[in-house]
Amino acid sequence: NLKKDEILKLSAGKTTFIPQQQSFQNKVDLVLEDMPAHPGHYDVLQASSRLRTLSFNISRSENDPIKDQLEEKGGVTIHSSIPQVFSEIKSSNEVESLWKWFVIFTLFFLLTEMLILKFLK
Repeated sequence: NLKKDEILKLSAGKTTFIPQQQSFQNKVDLVLEDMPAHPGHYDVLQASSRLRTLSFNISRSENDPIKDQLEEKGGVTIHSSIPQVFSEIKSSNEVESLWKWFVIFTLFFLLTEMLILKFLK
């Protein structure tokens, strides 16, 4: 529970900084876009008491998507856009219209056979 003008600090050894923060009724959001400058474990401090410990990986290369490392193998395809995915799913779900022609010709031949049997005895 933070008081109205109370702030949180991040501290690791001799390094201490105040991140951008937004207070809500039950929580505080800390915005850490380019901070901290060095990797390590940082304590979240309220006045002088430690609330939590956060760990940072500064290179952030582990957080990047591994899309560049993926290859198409084993029936897995990689798409670059969502509309492309939906168009491919739609085209793969379309059933060939050949069965419609079979039904039409079947009905035509059935009707022809019935007419032949009725008029040619």
